[in-house]
Amino acid sequence: KQAVQFLEQGYNYFADSNVCAKKINICFRLGDLYYKLDETEESMNYYKKALKNAEEAENNIYIADSHIRLVKLFYKLNDVKSCLKHSAKARKIIKSINYKKGMLDLILSLSDLLIYRRKYDTHMRIVLKALKSIDKNDKYYWAMFKSIYGRILVKKNRYEEALRHLEESAEILEQLQEYEGLMPTLNNIGVIYSSYYYDIEKATDYFEKIFIFVKG
Repeated sequence: KQAVQFLEQGYNYFADSNVCAKKINICFRLGDLYYKLDETEESMNYYKKALKNAEEAENNIYIADSHIRLVKLFYKLNDVKSCLKHSAKARKIIKSINYKKGMLDLILSLSDLLIYRRKYDTHMRIVLKALKSIDKNDKYYWAMFKSIYGRILVKKNRYEEALRHLEESAEILEQLQEYEGLMPTLNNIGVIYSSYYYDIEKATDYFEKIFIFVKG
């Protein structure tokens, strides 16, 4: 909450007519913080402000980044129609400016929806193609896509293969302190140990680890 107050003070420093990159980034950070706090109305408010400012500044990268964040938020709100609408807008801009990071972020933002809709084969092709394009030194994207690939394999009952990808991902995500990606990864590892290996003790270790991260 202290970070939110500090950033809101920073945001209020700018005039309404000011659409500089610093102001847009503050909107992103506030939207992200409110998203993590499950305060979706405030998160929506700042993401939409970011989009409006980015459009006025004619900054295509920030316009795409705004739409990508709205994809995630609308999925969280179970508004699939709006989620897909913003996805289409983001994709159009991303392709027009060849924005690789934006395309990776868009795929990540759509991953839960694709898993929910059981589009496993399509999703797997997209994720594998993305993984091949990622430098292993780019640890965040490499680990996030490894995690998604492992989660798809779990859905396809390919547990042993899935475990290897998920454990590799979890190690990196924990190092990076990327808990949003780490928690579903650990959960899937726990599911494999409980449902496939029947190792309840090991499964419990992973589920307890999630509980520790949630408590912060």
